[in-house]
Amino acid sequence: MNYLALDIGNVICDVDLNPFFSYMNQFDSKLSTEEAFIVCEEMQPRLDLALSSIDSELERICLHHNRSRDKHHKELKQLWLNSIKPVPQINEILNELILDGVKIALLSNIGMDHATVVRNILPIDNCLQHFSCEVGARKPSKLYFQSFELDYPQFWNGYIRSYSEDMTSYYPQKPLYIDDRRENLFAAENYFHTQYFSIKDYTDYDLAASKLKELLLHNHYLSSPAE
Repeated sequence: MNYLALDIGNVICDVDLNPFFSYMNQFDSKLSTEEAFIVCEEMQPRLDLALSSIDSELERICLHHNRSRDKHHKELKQLWLNSIKPVPQINEILNELILDGVKIALLSNIGMDHATVVRNILPIDNCLQHFSCEVGARKPSKLYFQSFELDYPQFWNGYIRSYSEDMTSYYPQKPLYIDDRRENLFAAENYFHTQYFSIKDYTDYDLAASKLKELLLHNHYLSSPAE
């Protein structure tokens, strides 16, 4: 069995917080898009570690900016939850991998609210789910990857065996891990063969899915149509 580890955001689904930022800008005209981004960057670690919920964070934001909770909270929350979007073309790839017997693990910095969303919109019921909000550690910390290794030691039983050119010997290759952040890939190198991929690098979902499929074919996780 082949084993494959994937990040979620901008790897198997699209993340678009621009509507959230735009609303914050309207909500307080003195708040630029860049400042709204900083607000999100500050609250994200708390959400990822389940130290807070989006409801609590929005309460704090409304209070800080002296804005009505009743007027703005619901709209901001919906924009936050809707920032994660499924990509049907990549869902097809996930389903193909699962049907081919690939064991998939999802390694994600994600809060409780977004974790609920992705479990509803992605075909991941049969995937291992190592979510920061449930394990108490975030990428790129060493603790995050160590905890995955401790929780799922069987993942490394599935090394792909690569044979030498004369076919007389083989050597184990670590399972593949795909992420859209270089710092996470660097931190994961002791555990995985790592590969960068981001939906955001491509002009449309068809092209992004094609490139992801090409990457998986190259690493022998999918069979070519001719095979």
